[in-house]
Amino acid sequence: MRGFSFLGFVGGACGVTLKFGQDVDWPPYAYKNATTGQLMGFGKDIADGMTALCENLTIETVETNWLDCWTSDGKLGPKLADGTLDACMTYSHGRGARDTLADFSLAILDDNKAAGLLTLLDGGVPR
Repeated sequence: MRGFSFLGFVGGACGVTLKFGQDVDWPPYAYKNATTGQLMGFGKDIADGMTALCENLTIETVETNWLDCWTSDGKLGPKLADGTLDACMTYSHGRGARDTLADFSLAILDDNKAAGLLTLLDGGVPR
C-alpha cells in the first residue's frame, strides 16, 4: 500500500506488540546460535533495534519455517494467513500473486538479496 509508514503506524499506537517469524537457514540474515539456540541475524538485529527505539513497540521474533509464511504455490502460509504471525522477515520478494496478498518493505540492503519484512494485507491495508 502506497503511503503506509510502519513507523508512523507504530508512532500513533499505544503498547503495540508484534510477532515476527524468521527461518533459521539464511545466515547472516536469519539463523540460530549453535551453542545457545538463540535466534540471531541481521533481520532480528533490526527488529530488536526497532523495539529499542520505539518506546511503545515490542517485536517478538520467533522461529518459523518458510512454509508458515509462503506456500510452494505462492500463497500465504498458514501462520501468516491466520494471524499467528504479524509478519515474516528476511524472506524473498517474488513478484506476482504475493503482491496482492502481502505488503513487502523495501529491501534492507541495496544488494539484490531481498531481506525485507512482509505482513498480511487486511482489505488492502497492512496489519
